[in-house]
Amino acid sequence: MSSTRRLDIQGLRAIAVLSVLVFHLRPGWLPGGFVGVDIFFVISGYLITSHLAKEAIGTGRVRLIRFWGRRIRRLMPAATVVLVATAIATVVLLPLSQWTTVATQIVASAASVQNWVLAGSSVSYLHATELPSPLQHFWSLSVEEQFYLALPLVIVGAVFAAARGRWRSIATLRAVITVLAVASLIYSVVASSTIPEIAYFSTFTRAWELLIGSALALWLPSIRPTRAWSRGLALGGLAAIALSLVVITGSTVFPGSVALLPTLGVAAVIAGGSGVEVSRVQRVLEWRPVTWVGDISYSLYLWHWPAIVFAAALLGTPTLSRRAVVIVAAGSVVVAWVSTRFVERAFQTHAAGAADSNDSRSRRIRRHPLLLGGALLAVSALAAGLLQADLVRVVDEQRVATSDANSPGARLLDPAFDRSTFPDVPTVPGPDVLALQTLERQLTEECLALDGTVGIARCEAGDPDGGSTVLLLGDSHAAMWLPALDEIGAREHWRVVLAAKRSCPLIRPDGPVGDGYPVTQSCLAWNAAIPDFVNDLHPDLVVTSPMWYALDQPPQFVDAIVGDYARQYETIQAAGYPMVAITETPLFTGFSAADCLSSSHPDVPACSRRMNEARVVEPSRVGLVHERDPALGVIDVTDVICPEGVCYSAIGNVISFRDDNHLTDPFARSLAWAVDAQLRGLAPRLYDHPLPRPPAETPDQVSSGQSRK
Repeated sequence: MSSTRRLDIQGLRAIAVLSVLVFHLRPGWLPGGFVGVDIFFVISGYLITSHLAKEAIGTGRVRLIRFWGRRIRRLMPAATVVLVATAIATVVLLPLSQWTTVATQIVASAASVQNWVLAGSSVSYLHATELPSPLQHFWSLSVEEQFYLALPLVIVGAVFAAARGRWRSIATLRAVITVLAVASLIYSVVASSTIPEIAYFSTFTRAWELLIGSALALWLPSIRPTRAWSRGLALGGLAAIALSLVVITGSTVFPGSVALLPTLGVAAVIAGGSGVEVSRVQRVLEWRPVTWVGDISYSLYLWHWPAIVFAAALLGTPTLSRRAVVIVAAGSVVVAWVSTRFVERAFQTHAAGAADSNDSRSRRIRRHPLLLGGALLAVSALAAGLLQADLVRVVDEQRVATSDANSPGARLLDPAFDRSTFPDVPTVPGPDVLALQTLERQLTEECLALDGTVGIARCEAGDPDGGSTVLLLGDSHAAMWLPALDEIGAREHWRVVLAAKRSCPLIRPDGPVGDGYPVTQSCLAWNAAIPDFVNDLHPDLVVTSPMWYALDQPPQFVDAIVGDYARQYETIQAAGYPMVAITETPLFTGFSAADCLSSSHPDVPACSRRMNEARVVEPSRVGLVHERDPALGVIDVTDVICPEGVCYSAIGNVISFRDDNHLTDPFARSLAWAVDAQLRGLAPRLYDHPLPRPPAETPDQVSSGQSRK
């Protein structure tokens, strides 16, 4: 637990931050570059534990306020500057529809809970496919800062327990850290497979990576590797890091057990550098240009991602050109050096001066970091509040131009629509359509089961006392059609029941599935329960609609998916329940019409896309199932969503797409006439029995806890 500064660790920091930088600028150049974050985790765990354990074992206590104060001075000033700068740049460069997200994440980043905010967003279809936030990289800093809060308490508790039990402090610490690391690793492996979106950001799935560094700090003082061992550990560790940067990709289940490759590699390099002699590998890591990058690595990590996001917004392209990549990379390095020199080091120098003094004023100054942390948190909150207040002002100004009467949406394309009632109003809807709306009911846990759950969530719409029951089944793309069926059902006296699961179409594989299959095990379990659920509900019609799945798979894989769709559809139909499927909506990867329309220069034509620009070019999977099973009814309203082959960003003053593949709630509702026109021919019996049911509650309503309002 030596306090000697390790220059080779600065070299590792340089590798970490440059890996992340390259990955964010050009993912194809370094597919596993995101593991640079994991490298940082191990380093942080090692350094922090080295300091805390030495103090705890030597004195029997840890000066918590002093430790947390140092962390505040080290991390918060530079982070606050970035957060305030991001708020200003958001007003200038980002569309209004992103302002609320950025404001929320400013507060979350300042309070060190950004990872949990992103975990929550990742399981919400309101945010799952929105454009990248300039602050999303703060998630890893939040994990570290939560670790800095918890680790001293763990060490204090372990040392106290050792004193009470008359055990050796170091042995107790090693045992506690090892148990925590193993528990976190096991949870990480399980969660990465079952709830991958949450697992990626969770502190509990990442803690073991920092604890590897902690364990290393506790064991290394008693292990002094020879020169040969030092060289072997360093070379092997660097090889493991290099391999992880190449073989790990965005499609890898991560972190899980795969993260052992880069993290153990880092641990090996650190262990190799603790030997009696410095090897040549360590000398490379200690090369001054490399350690200089390590010195500015924190600020470089803070600034590089906002620089990329704002540059892309300024240039109006999701992918930067090679020239822009060079400019952004160089600019990030320059700004990081300035931030390190005049923000990070300025606060640390002040702290060091106070620490060297013994007078009462200096002792008061040593208490100031907690006040400093509160002040910086308040500054960030103020920046977020001003950003949100400005959004409300702009929205209020534009809301006057739009109203329900002025926003018919796709009804404008209905031949029966009286266009004389549609006034001459601006064709661009106000940004409040998406910027300030609440999460639609059909996309909440009330109606949409999340990843990792196998229970069938259900909710009702239409006429709750209707004489016929229409069951809407599938993923979020099925749930997306609830507003349209709700409108039809209310008019035709249908009880509409939605049962949906995120990223989970109606599917029944013929046997075990292998790697690359587009749905999770919890989805397969959910699907296995669907036939019994349908039988219990006994609907008059089952409606479904999937997203495009397995886009990057070979044709034979697509054929297998279509066959698995057909098998589940046939299971439902064979039980006597007719089925109708609505074809998939176009997919425009990485493009958000809502963001485009709420930019500083909104323009419907410029924010629209042609069908031939959609990533989806294969035949509809629903259509392919219909070819196998003509009994399956198919509704295709693509020509209304994208009239004459153009997917307009707004029709009838209603934004059409909320992200790159989901329709907005008001637009889906405005498509009710088009769905109704085709459904009449596919399920005429539904329209022959419009009488409502008696008002008494049904047994399945009572058993499920559903009641009329």
